[in-house]
Amino acid sequence: MTLVTTKINCEELERLKSRAASAFLEAQGVRFSRDVSVYEDAELYREWNQLVFAVIKHLLVGHDGDACPAGSRPIIRAKRLEIQLSRSLGL
Repeated sequence: MTLVTTKINCEELERLKSRAASAFLEAQGVRFSRDVSVYEDAELYREWNQLVFAVIKHLLVGHDGDACPAGSRPIIRAKRLEIQLSRSLGL
């Protein structure tokens, strides 16, 4: 028996990934076209870093506090009861 899964599309996730890729390629293009200082290099990659964090945040809690269903790997969350039990037992 084969399990067939359907790919769920999330426009927000695709938009964030596209913006992150564009920012990276733009920074890389400037970096390779001329000699840049360490500080300028950090500034060039700042937007890319912020967009990567936005993608990660969206994957974890981007749908009203729930994980994005379009992520390539499922995000496993502990149930609230399990968290409460582990806290009450001191685990």
